[in-house]
Amino acid sequence: MAFRTAFLEWALERFPDLAAEFVGESAKMRVHIAFSRFYHATQNAIDDGDSELVKAYFQIADRVLAHAHPEMRSLFHVVFVEHLKFDDGRKSRSWALGQLSARLRNEFTSSLGCSEEVLAKLN
Repeated sequence: MAFRTAFLEWALERFPDLAAEFVGESAKMRVHIAFSRFYHATQNAIDDGDSELVKAYFQIADRVLAHAHPEMRSLFHVVFVEHLKFDDGRKSRSWALGQLSARLRNEFTSSLGCSEEVLAKLN
């Protein structure tokens, strides 16, 4: 419970407009909304090539994986981890793989979102 509160406080500080989206929502839904916003911000940082922001976001993601209770961790996996895109296409993204912590790398490689192309780059 304490970690959930700490994460939500961080999310509100980082994304102040979330406050309006949180109104009337349950704690579980607030976490879902915050994870979704966090995913989009992280993916945008990857797509923009912002290595410092990606590193900072991956550190937060690693803390979520390390400290969240099992239900929160499962939700994080589905909302955040499974949707991360590292495939190179119109945008270079694979560079960000080098910034993954061991814990986040393991979580990502076990996800449905890990393509064969990305898996080959990780191995």
